[in-house]
Amino acid sequence: MIWCALCCLSPLLKMKILIIADDECVRKALAFFVRHFGWESQACDQYADIVALLGNPGIDVVLLDHRMLGIDGLEIARNIRDHKIRVPVVLMSPIVDSVRHDAIESLQISKVVSKPPSLNELRTAIEEAFRASSVAID
Repeated sequence: MIWCALCCLSPLLKMKILIIADDECVRKALAFFVRHFGWESQACDQYADIVALLGNPGIDVVLLDHRMLGIDGLEIARNIRDHKIRVPVVLMSPIVDSVRHDAIESLQISKVVSKPPSLNELRTAIEEAFRASSVAID
């Protein structure tokens, strides 16, 4: 029984999280927390880097800032879906209620968390997004 439980947790222990945020301090803090949870992190702020990184297998969850200079997080999520990339997206927004629910559904955003998120909120959102990663791309 214990072995079965460990098998179910095994993918969670090896997760790789792509952090997309324009603020270097935010990226570093989130990367620190992700590593604290025992996962790998990769961070970027340039759109070209995002597309290249998502084109490679191995990213398990995208942690995406909603409000960034030059490009909106929802626009990045739309581009992820337009490229038919099947990866769960956790969106961080300073005002969770301000994110349009139709956009969340149409862009198949797995979770929306407050910004800055609490450690528990961040971990729970990433784990739940990963577990429900049977994202249907139309």
